[in-house]
Amino acid sequence: MFRNILLFILGALVTAQLCHADAVDDAEAALNVLRQTTSDNLNGGFLEHIKLSTEVDTVALDTKETGLKDLEAKTAELILQLKKVRNSTPSKVASCFGTLTRLLQEAADDLETCVNDQADEAVTLIFDKSSGLTVQTLKTIYDEEKEIIFCGRSNEECLAGVTADINEKTAAVPDVINDEIELDRQAVEEQIELIKACAAKVVEKANEFSKRCV
Repeated sequence: MFRNILLFILGALVTAQLCHADAVDDAEAALNVLRQTTSDNLNGGFLEHIKLSTEVDTVALDTKETGLKDLEAKTAELILQLKKVRNSTPSKVASCFGTLTRLLQEAADDLETCVNDQADEAVTLIFDKSSGLTVQTLKTIYDEEKEIIFCGRSNEECLAGVTADINEKTAAVPDVINDEIELDRQAVEEQIELIKACAAKVVEKANEFSKRCV
């Protein structure tokens, strides 16, 4: 009789341990899926951030090149106009040419500085956004890992709750990262507009000063 009771108790303990083990295994398996899903989507997000950074580089280089060509074309146009004016003496043409050349160099320097500064801000923004996204998503994994530890092996209800929470967060990972990338894209587009605007302002200012010579 005693032997039967002992066997029953041992059987119950073994069953309980198996159930606890299953609960822990389920939680760990769910956590592994979260890790893999996060890694896959972060890689995709990283590639998107690289594309944004490349776009900034391209826009900055094109903007500087276009701005400089505009400045040179306007300078050449003004010198040509000056030569056509009847009362333009050689000395006046030479003086104006010197002024325009100086203005062109100053404007080119201003153009270089403003575009570089704005592009630097844009690239720094992308880096900060990318780093922040990585930290945010990895923290989610570590937080869930701690929850499993806090539950322990014997609290099935706690482990089941953690598993459900992990599954929910895993399903949300693609949307979370895609939404963040979209916000980052909008922020970078604003930075790109600032790059173009600063260049346009430099060119416009240089053109206004140049006209005073003619």
